[in-house]
Amino acid sequence: LTLQTYATNSTANPTPIVLSNPTKEVSGFSFLFTGDPGTIYTVQFTTNLSQPDWNTLLVTNIPVSPAKVTDTNPPGGTRFYRVRRNGP
Repeated sequence: LTLQTYATNSTANPTPIVLSNPTKEVSGFSFLFTGDPGTIYTVQFTTNLSQPDWNTLLVTNIPVSPAKVTDTNPPGGTRFYRVRRNGP
C-alpha cells in the first residue's frame, strides 16, 4: 500500500470527500481523494456491499489534497472503497 500526495487544498469548512481517478496500475489499483490536510482519514474496502463490515486499508493524516491511495494487493474480482473522516 502506498500513499502519494498532490497539490494543496485549504479551506475553513470541511472539504467534501470525493473519490476520483480510479486507475488500474502495474503496482495495483489507485484512486485520489480530497480532504483537509492535517485531518485523519480511514480508507476502507469491502467486496460485498450487502455486508455491514468494511476492512481498513489505510489510516492517514494527509499532508495535502487530493491524496493518492494505491492498493497494492487488490483481488481479482470487485472491491469497493470508501474514505471516512475521523473525529468531528
